[in-house]
Amino acid sequence: MKAADLILQHPEYHALLEDPATAIEQEFSPESGQMNPFLHLSLHLTVAEQVSIDQPPGLRSAYQTLRSRVGDHEGAHALLECLDETIWRAERHGQAMGANADLECVRRAAASSAAPWQRTAAAARRGAAGQCRRIGRAVAAVIQGCLNSQHYSGKCRGVCPSCTTRRMVETAAHLADHVIARLPVRQWVLSVPTRLRDYLEHDPAVLNVALHIFLTAIERVLRPHSPGASAASRPGAVIFIHRFGALLNTHLHFHCIVVDGVFEGDAQDGAVLHPASGLDASAIGKAQAAVRRRLLRAALRRGLLSADDAQVMAEGGDGGGFSVDAQLRIEARERDGLERLLRYGSRPAFALERPREIDPDPLVHESVKRGPGGSVSLMLTPMQLLDRLAALIPPPSKHRHRYHGVLAPNLPLREAVTARAHPTERAVAPTRIESLRPHAAAAESLHRQADQRIAW
Repeated sequence: MKAADLILQHPEYHALLEDPATAIEQEFSPESGQMNPFLHLSLHLTVAEQVSIDQPPGLRSAYQTLRSRVGDHEGAHALLECLDETIWRAERHGQAMGANADLECVRRAAASSAAPWQRTAAAARRGAAGQCRRIGRAVAAVIQGCLNSQHYSGKCRGVCPSCTTRRMVETAAHLADHVIARLPVRQWVLSVPTRLRDYLEHDPAVLNVALHIFLTAIERVLRPHSPGASAASRPGAVIFIHRFGALLNTHLHFHCIVVDGVFEGDAQDGAVLHPASGLDASAIGKAQAAVRRRLLRAALRRGLLSADDAQVMAEGGDGGGFSVDAQLRIEARERDGLERLLRYGSRPAFALERPREIDPDPLVHESVKRGPGGSVSLMLTPMQLLDRLAALIPPPSKHRHRYHGVLAPNLPLREAVTARAHPTERAVAPTRIESLRPHAAAAESLHRQADQRIAW
């Protein structure tokens, strides 16, 4: 096949190629929807040469089968997609290109029932990402569909700065105004060793077990430190599951915003608060030891760790990689501080102000906190940035935050407790037992649509 034949098959490039000097100087970006014609035609020549010499062996036969189903031109585009996928996988895993991988991809395309050939979403993403040279284009390649089709609706799941920031603000406003009573709250944070963290990231059942162990440990520490509380008393908490670290690294950990005390029901269908006191480093250390012991035991039962490894982690210093922190406490009157804490809990993994360019290609992602190894900055190419962002996209159909204790859905005490979260309510004094009952207006508002404090 000659270059002239390829140009005739692509009439969309004719006007551009009439002025070669301008075409060579022009920049082709994925966000503008343009494919580099020179790259595209060169790839056509490459796969045509492969077919003509039948390399790898068997490629010509697979291509003939594919061409009989979808036609010459679409069959050639299928070969381009397979070549692109093979190159991308080799680059991602740092391995040499495998000829057999390219051939297997073509055979799968030939055996596919889809006709004509359709570009997969993953292939389209890789094709766009391969052309990204700057931070703006790299991010645009990821979120372009969200910004164009959702109109900043906040419905995009993943790393779109518009959607995730809007969701963060709305979530924090809703929790502060309609869920968390005007009471003191404390943030509890759990981080587990890297060896267990991988299981939490990929197995929802293991994640649920770890979260249940953590919440049970918090409850068992709060109850004895809340004078007057019985064994039937329950805490109230909102849990945020973070899957990212400071430098766009995968790091699953839990942030729990817990009312600093426990609740019990009373005879008038209200809720009685028993404020917590005396939660010092020793009490928090007991919670950490309980989480460490029970989680290692659960990992052994599930076959995630060997007995020797579990013993090393149980006897290791500095908590054996387990960390529980509960130093941050927000008073009842500090509602602005509570909302800032809730925004921190519901924040996205990625913010546009963090990366900056230092050259046409490398990017530097800076963090306000130290990441792995104590570093506060990370140098990435646009392709590496996209790889990291893709790994941080949360799994589908999974809640980003959860409720526990008296704040759990359908729990009898939830209505009484959440009624005292309304901005017109006064802050509850943390020094005495307080009976929380929904006032008539507040109870009626629970059955109506909550007013939107954030107007977009």
